[in-house]
Amino acid sequence: MISARMFRGSGSPSCTLEKLYRRLDELVDWERCRRANSAGRLMRVSAKPARDLLKRLGDPQKSFSAVHITGSKGKGSVAALIAEGLRRAPFVNAPVGTYGSPHVERVNERIRINGTPIDDELLQRVLGDALQAMETPTLLERTTWFDAVSAAGLLAFHYSGVKWGVVEVGMGGRLDSTNVLAAPVSVITNIHFEHANVIGPTLKDIAYEKAGIIAPSAQVNLLLARKALELVAHVEGCNDVSGETLLPRQTASSALARLPARQERFVAEVKGRSVTAVLDGAHTPESVYQVLRELREDSKPVIVLGIGEDKDCDAICEVVASEASQVFATMAGTGDAFLQAAKLGVAMQKLGTSTSVVQNAEEALHHALEMASSERTRVVIIGSLHLAGRLRGVLTKLQNQHSNDKTTATP
Repeated sequence: MISARMFRGSGSPSCTLEKLYRRLDELVDWERCRRANSAGRLMRVSAKPARDLLKRLGDPQKSFSAVHITGSKGKGSVAALIAEGLRRAPFVNAPVGTYGSPHVERVNERIRINGTPIDDELLQRVLGDALQAMETPTLLERTTWFDAVSAAGLLAFHYSGVKWGVVEVGMGGRLDSTNVLAAPVSVITNIHFEHANVIGPTLKDIAYEKAGIIAPSAQVNLLLARKALELVAHVEGCNDVSGETLLPRQTASSALARLPARQERFVAEVKGRSVTAVLDGAHTPESVYQVLRELREDSKPVIVLGIGEDKDCDAICEVVASEASQVFATMAGTGDAFLQAAKLGVAMQKLGTSTSVVQNAEEALHHALEMASSERTRVVIIGSLHLAGRLRGVLTKLQNQHSNDKTTATP
């Protein structure tokens, strides 16, 4: 467990977050690097560096019970629902932590206490402690950006007095940096061909990796994952649950509303008209279809689309093609982890969809808003949480300007 001596050097107030971020950025960040190419997997997948780092920090993950969540999509929403349910449960009577990835705008979003991102002071402390613990002696395996931030998240739970933590897997499960919990409760949301070039290639391989989070004697809860899980295990004694099982609808809506980029709506003033923009981080064919179906109106939207390089481009484009009046294909982020805008544009154009290729995401958004204003429709930004993170700040500023203009115009 955590010793009485806490790490202070790197986490002291003199070591600013900016300095810590610079140190973090020296580590490999697989969220922004290409994970595989035609020759095979490039990404190192191992839980050992994270386990070694946590040991140096005093194994903070042993100070709380955990719900460990994996799945191809929906982890963030399910985590929010479970955390809200635990927060309201009389038997908990302590702060509830949530750890998830990626963040939309700020690293703080990954680590939440009672649904609220931790403040900069706590983030600075736990990141500083994690980075200091990495310094001496050298870890046997190279520690990544995700290893360090995950360790910081679990340390934040300990410092905050968390008794139940809800932790999302980053990718897969068996070898993920979060698979250090021995969690008494495991949740598998669903299993699709996501990240198949790293944890696949077959659905059976993917199911095996995701089932790897199940600890001995753990309670297992499945959301639409039973059929795939049966490819690798005899499924018996597992609970099949749904969103309605986790929380009443009104409470669930309140919990999900606090998550950024989940059908998040903004209003901007463009060419004298109010234009609605909906921001969503859906990034699989299934989740993109679900979001666009729920947003259907009489007129089709203008869509800003950017996706990861390892996503099922053709399948996502097919879904978007059936729902969009116009597509602006752009880059979801910088680096080779994201599909080039030109390649995405070609895929959309092959389907006969009116498509413009705009490399810069902010420019793509402005073009989309202007077109939506002229056509009296709305804009949907979709395909990646990284894309959502790039554009959420822009949309917030536009909405604030719109609100200020309305206030000024009021007599």
